[in-house]
Amino acid sequence: MIDKKAKPLLQFLLFFSLLMTFSFSVQVLVSTALDKPYWLIALQLSLTLICVVPVVVISLDLAKRDYVTLQGRVKSKVRNVVIVTVDSGKDRKFAFKTELMKDISEDHDVEIQYYRRTKGVISIKSINKNQESVQLGEGINV
Repeated sequence: MIDKKAKPLLQFLLFFSLLMTFSFSVQVLVSTALDKPYWLIALQLSLTLICVVPVVVISLDLAKRDYVTLQGRVKSKVRNVVIVTVDSGKDRKFAFKTELMKDISEDHDVEIQYYRRTKGVISIKSINKNQESVQLGEGINV
C-alpha cells in the first residue's frame, strides 16, 4: 500500500522549518541591532542553527529521491509502530499511519520503501516468500 501523504507531509515540515529558521534569523538581526546581551544573541543563533538541520535533511530527501527498500519479517506491531527484523537479524522500527497498519500482520514478510534520511515510509507491501519457494519447487519437480 502506498502512502500518498508522505511527500506532502515532508513538504509541510520543510516549509515550517524554513519559517522557523527565518523567524529566528530575524530575531538575531533585531537583537544585534538593539544591542541586546551577547548570551541572548548566542541563544537565538543556536536556535537558528538547530532549525537549519531539518531543512537540509528534508530538502535532501525530497530533492534526491533516493529511497531505500527493505525486506524483513514483522516482529511486533504496537499502535502505529512496527518492528521489522531484517535478514541480518537487526530490528528496525518504523512509524506508519493507521491506514497502512491494517494490511500488516505479525510474523509476515513485508517490503518497506522509505526515505533514506528522514525514515518517512512511502509504501509497504506484504510479501510471502514461502509461496514463491513452493512455486519454484513445484516448477523444478515437474
